[in-house]
Amino acid sequence: MARHEKLSERTGLKVYFAHPHSPWERGRNENTNGLLRQHLPKGEDLNGYSQQQLDAIAASLNARPRKSLGWKAPSELFLPKGAFDFNKHWSTSTEINLAADQSNVTLEDCDLRFRGREEDAALLFDTSSANIHRCKIHDSTSIVTIKDGGTAKFVDCEVWACSNVAFWVEDAGSSLTLKQCKVRDSGNNCVVAAEQTLLLIEDCEFQGSGKECPALLFVSCDAKIRRCNIHDTLEGGVVIAKGATVEVTG
Repeated sequence: MARHEKLSERTGLKVYFAHPHSPWERGRNENTNGLLRQHLPKGEDLNGYSQQQLDAIAASLNARPRKSLGWKAPSELFLPKGAFDFNKHWSTSTEINLAADQSNVTLEDCDLRFRGREEDAALLFDTSSANIHRCKIHDSTSIVTIKDGGTAKFVDCEVWACSNVAFWVEDAGSSLTLKQCKVRDSGNNCVVAAEQTLLLIEDCEFQGSGKECPALLFVSCDAKIRRCNIHDTLEGGVVIAKGATVEVTG
């Protein structure tokens, strides 16, 4: 960092340097790089982006809730009071909350992004049924919650950047089908199923569950897993708890 002595002298800020090849000493930097990679692939030539596009990326990151900030967005805390309204900013986001009166929903070829609060899910299937095909779903606390007998089928979908459980299935009669899906970078489990739920997971890839959690956690449910690839996770990727019946092939 050039002229860091002058910076410290004029501002009173302390400047610290990490040791070479020690990314664990600069965790915030590594985390921010990961967030930037969602918009700017590694090695991308920034000359191909306008200043307006780069400003939009910065604004998007600053509007993202952070656990370290009590699930507030940086813009809420560090901009002048009243300059940023979280609810107004995200009111145009693609949150989809499907209740009992919205049954038999089909979504195809969508890019769904929802930056919600701690308990929010991008998709909620509550006694409803849905078919989701070729969709990208990302940047949410939880991606999908299925409960009260709701059913959902995901085919050829990509799910990433979930700070909690990606797929949560609960309540007797609820069911989840995943086929040819990729789920990565989950802050917790990729899939949790409980309470007499039904699951069919085929030809899927699960990568990188967090918080020392297995990718798939089954409690008191009936699940079939076929030809799946599970890696960068703990406990062999799958934990079968009391009362669960799980059939694994391939």
